[in-house]
Amino acid sequence: MTVSDLQVKAGLHAFLNRYGNTRAKQEVLLFWALHPNAQFGKLALLSAMKCTRLEVKKALDDMVEDKLVEIHCNSGVVTYSLTSNDEIRQMVTLLRTFDWSQRQLLFRHAHTVNCLYGAIPEQGVS
Repeated sequence: MTVSDLQVKAGLHAFLNRYGNTRAKQEVLLFWALHPNAQFGKLALLSAMKCTRLEVKKALDDMVEDKLVEIHCNSGVVTYSLTSNDEIRQMVTLLRTFDWSQRQLLFRHAHTVNCLYGAIPEQGVS
C-alpha cells in the first residue's frame, strides 16, 4: 500500500467518522456512492433503504444540514441529490470502489470509533 493509498484511507475514515455515524447515514452514503449523479424523491430513497423511515428521514435531514445532500424543488416536486462539492463527492464515490466486505469493515470501524469516543469534532473533509 502506497503513502497515497494510506492518505486516502485515512481521509475516508475521517469522513465516515464525521458523516457516517449511524447505520442510516451509512446506507444513504452508499446509495449516493452508487448513484452520484441522480436525483430522487424522498419516497424512492426511503424505499431503497433497509433502515426505518424515521431513521432515513433523520439521516437525510442531517446530511442536508451538513451540505452532503442538496434539495431541489422543480414544479412543486422535491428531490434530493448528492452535493455538487467535489471534495465531498470524491469521498462518497470512493465508497463504491470497495467490495461489500471492505465497506462493512470501514463502516464498522467508523461506528466503533464513534461509540468509544463519542462525537467527532468538526474538521475538514480531507
